[in-house]
Order: sequence, then structure tokens, then C-alpha cells
Amino acid sequence: MAGYSALLKDHQCTISNLCGLVLGQVPLTKGLYKYVYTPKTSETTNLVQKTLSLDDLHQCMGHISPAAAKKLVKDGHVIRLSLDMSSEASFCEACAKAKLTHKPVPKEHRGPCVTPHGEKVHLDVWGPSNPQSLDGKEYFISFTDDYT
Repeated sequence: MAGYSALLKDHQCTISNLCGLVLGQVPLTKGLYKYVYTPKTSETTNLVQKTLSLDDLHQCMGHISPAAAKKLVKDGHVIRLSLDMSSEASFCEACAKAKLTHKPVPKEHRGPCVTPHGEKVHLDVWGPSNPQSLDGKEYFISFTDDYT
């Protein structure tokens, strides 16, 4: 949204602003562009630590299970974060809407296959997604023909 651009060339990702000023370069390492941030001492002295509720952490961590979020903090996998361990998870409307509402498709086909193409087709719709695709689409649909 800020208009930055990323150029993937010569085994590095170069990030530039609208004026073409290079803001940073990230090397390609084992097939990934991985940036490791190491704060300077002067930056860490001004950090303010806020205590989060379990609901806040659940949302910040991409709606992972509240129990898993709590365990990540407890086991020290999430650092520089204070969690109110006495807080309880409440109902999450976003998670409820995201739950599957169809019967799962078996991994292996059982029984005889249908004979003509298109007689039985399974489909799955996923979305809305954020961000949208390059041409502004928010949903993805897949079709699986039972014959093939």
C-alpha cells in the first residue's frame, strides 16, 4: 500500500521506495529470503512491554488455538511478550466462521468409480482471502472429478 517495490535478482531481494531509494536487501538463503533483525542496544532500551490477554495473543498469532498460544509463551518460544496467564479464552467469531462445514473428502477412493466424466464432481470453496489475488479475486474453488 505504501508503493514499495521488491526486485528478486542475483540471489537477493532488493526493497525500494517510490523514489527508487533502496531501503534494504535480503539475501536468498536455502531457497528463502530470510531477514534476521538484530536490534541495537539503544532501540531495546525504549521498548514498552504490554501484558496481553489470551484473546489478544490468539488474534495476534493468526487465530491459533488459545492453548497452543499459551504453551508457546510458557515454553519460551515467544519472547519479549507478557501474557496474563490467568486470562481465559472467550468465543472467537472469526474462528467459528472459519470452521469446516462440509463432510471431509476421503484421501483414497472407496468403491467403484463412476463411468462417465462429470457424473460426480466434488468441489471446495475457500475464502474470502486477505490479501486478494493480483486481479482482485478473494475466493478459490477447486473441482475434483470422481472419475479421474
